[in-house]
Amino acid sequence: MRGILNQPSAAFIDVFSLTNISEVYKNAIAWKNIQGIDRMNTHNFDMRKSEHFNIIQKKCLTGTYKFSPYLEKLRLRGKDRLPRVISIATIRDRIVLSLLKDYLHQIFPECVNRKLPNSYINEIKKFYETTILKDLYFYKVDIKSFYDTINHAKLIEFLAEKIKTKPELTLIKRAIETQTVPKNYKQSDLNSKTNLIGVPQGLAISNILANIYLYHSDEIFKNSGILYLRYVDDIIFVVKKSDKKKIKLLVNDKLNELGLCISQRKTICREISKDIDYLGYHLQLPTVSIKSITVERFLSSLSSLFSAYISRGASMYPQADKQTGKNLFISDVIEKITGAISENKRYGWLFYFLEMNDLPLLYRIDWLIQNKFLIRLKDPTTRPLPEEIKKLTRSYYEDKYTPLGGYVHNYDTYDTIAKKLRFLVFRGIIKRDEETTIQQSEIERKFNQFKKNRLSGLESDIGETS
Repeated sequence: MRGILNQPSAAFIDVFSLTNISEVYKNAIAWKNIQGIDRMNTHNFDMRKSEHFNIIQKKCLTGTYKFSPYLEKLRLRGKDRLPRVISIATIRDRIVLSLLKDYLHQIFPECVNRKLPNSYINEIKKFYETTILKDLYFYKVDIKSFYDTINHAKLIEFLAEKIKTKPELTLIKRAIETQTVPKNYKQSDLNSKTNLIGVPQGLAISNILANIYLYHSDEIFKNSGILYLRYVDDIIFVVKKSDKKKIKLLVNDKLNELGLCISQRKTICREISKDIDYLGYHLQLPTVSIKSITVERFLSSLSSLFSAYISRGASMYPQADKQTGKNLFISDVIEKITGAISENKRYGWLFYFLEMNDLPLLYRIDWLIQNKFLIRLKDPTTRPLPEEIKKLTRSYYEDKYTPLGGYVHNYDTYDTIAKKLRFLVFRGIIKRDEETTIQQSEIERKFNQFKKNRLSGLESDIGETS
């Protein structure tokens, strides 16, 4: 490509400084117990992390860094749907991909979506409440195998509009060309040909690349309907009845230009008063509820927690006696119900669905918890009292209007080493006889690791929303 320089840009050099490499590892990677194809864990990585950091910096800046094959992880998506293939990178590759994401965010700030999914639902609600137009339709577009059909040549062309240096473009190309393989793959199983289509899902750069790929189309679509919203590849329009055909042709043409194809079976066009699912919500305006499969997933997650407690009791919690085990179980159930707060960010199933207004659904779930889940606990010495379990109905109002009022577990309140230590002892992560000897840095590390794992678990309850 013309005008491409061989030396890395100043922005790229800055992002891939040893300080940034170390910070990304500490804050985004080290606490996760995830292994790639090399099966290296963070304990083994830590023993040679300075060497790894130097390799990352040197090879990325010289354009010689190569990724290991990504490990295939299949994520189930429900009955009659093929599983989603998630690509798991090695620890070293995850550091590189996280830094590469930061770099792309700097270069393409207009493609960074900082809006939460529920803000899109809020826009739809406000539009419905304020519009005076009639004969309106939802046109929800499903792109068939979106990530798998992104054309590399076109993506690089879009990237090259702003990135004029070879090391950056080379690193991105190698990241998306790297193959995803099953756990026990053989070297001979790797395709000899380079992948020319598809961006692996689950990588730190997947979403920003998707937004860059669709950015020019966004600018056209925004001016075509009455309302246009896109969250990654979840697209929805509100259109006039008279404009339906025109907009369908426009969307089809623009996506075809990108090598993308509309799934006719999943693409929906129906009156705005009819029901439709979007981003995990179930809309039948003015009622905004939650998609049934998402409710089932949340109930299944809660049920699994109760089942584990029934079968294992206090042994679920290290060093816990019966009463402490009961208190920890209550704490875990409550956190699933109310969600949690950390660094002023909100996490959890209910926080995600705060734009819903279907309160009877929350009352039904509360009833199930009280009359189906709690009753399964036969031992009165370990069974929580009904009043000890917080309710979704009250949590909804607390989360929505007074999230910092104390009803929701807020990890930011553990603002001293002493508070973090007491919390870790309560959780059984630090033994009582270690309290006076454990290093402050180890308390911080254990607290952050526990917190991030818990928050990650709360987010997993939301699951697939498309």
